[in-house]
Amino acid sequence: GFRDCGTSAFWNEEMIGPEFEMGAILSPRPGVMIVREKEPILLEIKRILDDYRFVRQKSENQKRKDPADEILTRYYRIQTDVANDLEQGLPLIVAPGSWVSESNPDGPGQVLLKVTSPAVVQSLDKWYTGKKSETPETEETTSFSVLVIRHQRKVHKQIETIFERIKKGDQQLEADRLGRYLSRFAQGGI
Repeated sequence: GFRDCGTSAFWNEEMIGPEFEMGAILSPRPGVMIVREKEPILLEIKRILDDYRFVRQKSENQKRKDPADEILTRYYRIQTDVANDLEQGLPLIVAPGSWVSESNPDGPGQVLLKVTSPAVVQSLDKWYTGKKSETPETEETTSFSVLVIRHQRKVHKQIETIFERIKKGDQQLEADRLGRYLSRFAQGGI
């Protein structure tokens, strides 16, 4: 009760009436509180109740927030030519209309392109065979950039899916299905 909440009054629920100098507090039913006290103490009670309501409302708002709507900033390192295309194309592909633009200045999505240091990558010889080739022509320098993307957690999941599809393509899925089909055919299962 208010006895422990920092008011300067002395409370006694049994002593009610004009003959008592002490304040009184009653709760005849849930959600209703009757307080008898001098005005400075009533103002203290109002302040305590206002603080309590504020903290409670803030707590309830935090509970209601969906974690998928949380705004995150993530850094995606990819080849510069792909990054250049995605800087412009990503807002058209993933969650259109949710990115910052002239028509939507308060949108949660924002994408920035930052060029990073280049990297030496092995040629396709190593990629296909797993063996490093001895000739210097098999290594090349590739420029990389970082897409700094600020958006909701759920949109970042969509972005990661798009990046995987760009990296591997949908053709791989079709090849996997064809491989399973041919395997069953070879085993006489079709």
